[in-house]
Amino acid sequence: MGVDNATSLIERARDEARGSGRQNVSFDVMDIGDLDFPDRTFDCVLSHFALNASFPPGVGAREAWRVLRPGGVLTFVMWGRTTRGGELTAILNALLKKWQPAELPAELAHVQQAVAVVPYGFFQYGPLAEPADTSRVMAFLRGLGFERVEAVTRYLAVEYADVDALLTMVTPLRIPLRQLSPDAAAGFREDMARAVGPLFDSGDVAAECEVMCFTARKPGGS
Repeated sequence: MGVDNATSLIERARDEARGSGRQNVSFDVMDIGDLDFPDRTFDCVLSHFALNASFPPGVGAREAWRVLRPGGVLTFVMWGRTTRGGELTAILNALLKKWQPAELPAELAHVQQAVAVVPYGFFQYGPLAEPADTSRVMAFLRGLGFERVEAVTRYLAVEYADVDALLTMVTPLRIPLRQLSPDAAAGFREDMARAVGPLFDSGDVAAECEVMCFTARKPGGS
């Protein structure tokens, strides 16, 4: 069973499954923070850069705990604290500091309150929160009750073809855009285009991003 909150991705997954003749898989539109499954349904939960974007912070991991059977395993990947992007990273950090709202809108006020106890990656909220590291995420998982928590860190090369690709792919850039007024959002885009645009004159821009991979087991089972 595969889930995503984007209907287009679920439809694509269904088409690919039909095209390949797979009949033992199914897909449904669902929010990872509100899974429509009974408790103790699955032996394994896999997440690919999804737990770290769930709201409220950490709710995706709590839902994974709920739907896992005793002895079940949670495996997921999330972005880490480091990006080896040289000039690009410096420019993006400066833009985020300049445009990040001083206060969160009311519907996201809980994010500021949770910063001290929930890893950055579990809600991907840019510079307002301290970045996650493996020890903090592992402590968070153990606090939920998981055992045999393990982590591996790798670096993933990411290439961006243009400014629009950056705005689409980099989560901490998308979130400020959602919060800004239309005029301010336009200013953000123009500011970013001026700052980052020259980097694309010689081709695609690349960065190496830290990726953290975790596994954790729910106690019990055989």
